[in-house]
Amino acid sequence: MIQSRGGLSREMSQLFTPEGHPLFGAFPIRDAEGKPMCNSVGEPFALRFGLFRQFTLHPKLHDSNESRPLPVPELTELVRDGMSLLYQLPANVAVSLWRNWQSGFSRDRSPSEGLWLDALFEFSWQGQPGDPLYAKRYAWLGSVSIELVGKGLFPRLPDEEILPLEVPIPHENGYPMAYYSRLPDLARASVAAIDEILERARTGATTIQSGDSRTSKNEETMPTQRFNLKRLGQLEELLDIEYEKLHEFEKAISLADGISQKIALRQQIKRDLTPRLRKLEQEYAELLAGGVRTDEIPEAEAGVLITEVADAVAKIEEKKPADVPQEMLRLLTEIRGKLDEPGKSASAKLKVTLPIIPLISSYEMELDTEGFVTQVWRKARDFFKKVVPRNPR
Repeated sequence: MIQSRGGLSREMSQLFTPEGHPLFGAFPIRDAEGKPMCNSVGEPFALRFGLFRQFTLHPKLHDSNESRPLPVPELTELVRDGMSLLYQLPANVAVSLWRNWQSGFSRDRSPSEGLWLDALFEFSWQGQPGDPLYAKRYAWLGSVSIELVGKGLFPRLPDEEILPLEVPIPHENGYPMAYYSRLPDLARASVAAIDEILERARTGATTIQSGDSRTSKNEETMPTQRFNLKRLGQLEELLDIEYEKLHEFEKAISLADGISQKIALRQQIKRDLTPRLRKLEQEYAELLAGGVRTDEIPEAEAGVLITEVADAVAKIEEKKPADVPQEMLRLLTEIRGKLDEPGKSASAKLKVTLPIIPLISSYEMELDTEGFVTQVWRKARDFFKKVVPRNPR
């Protein structure tokens, strides 16, 4: 069944100076009868375009032989969570999200579900190719669609030399009368949007430069970044969502009938899940490592973990497949160099290697190896969670 609902809208209006005099535009806009709206001497009135959005939700098509649900959260739950965030946005996040609606809009005229769909598309149009949430906008005539250009509220048709002459799409000086955009999976788009909201809202977190192994004695005993307890909690919530999605994928793989289905699911993990999980785990590890001084890490337990890290790295170097990514090889070399660095305590080595461990673990997941480093990452993560103080210093 197809669902349809309205989104944000605004009326067309004429623009005036602060003194009440009409402004004039760069080109005339036609009225309903197709006549240019100008004054008596032919100067075009400056008008603000009107806008009305309509959303159409299509059910996701499944294989006729597939009866299991897809491994994603329910859309209704995600919309509820998203709206809860949307109505509590910090001012700077709200401004960045609704950057194309500077004059504002009425919440009373925007139903919750429709406003969340507006937010998803606003985020997707701000993104870049390859981002978890990204969409393009198109004008159309019949069965022909033309990709539009620009990031504003009203995108434009491409230059005339690019636009096929046989496609006379109705427009006002390059601005099409209508356009459409598409998000293939609203559930995953909602997850990505919630992540983006939390990412824009976070404050106080900085990045550990894990590539520099030169550390002074004083630097070893002091936290390498300001500890942000609130962000740590946000990351734990986001990671719980990603781990649940991964668990559902793993169940789907175990129940898949043929090798082609298993391969398709693993490719989906690599495309849809691994990049976000890798980013979140790295930031989480950096926060954990930066939230505790080296002299606060129990040396004996750190020694056991460092031995396990070294053993896991040795095993994966021995059994790595021929098509191992170059980035994984670089990470293995980097962590080996930190493990072999002379004169450092086990606590210091564990602290500087922690942000690298989940990166290697994420590649293990893509390659379907035996998960040597992944097992150590879970142990090291849980160890640091117990060591890091949960109260502000």
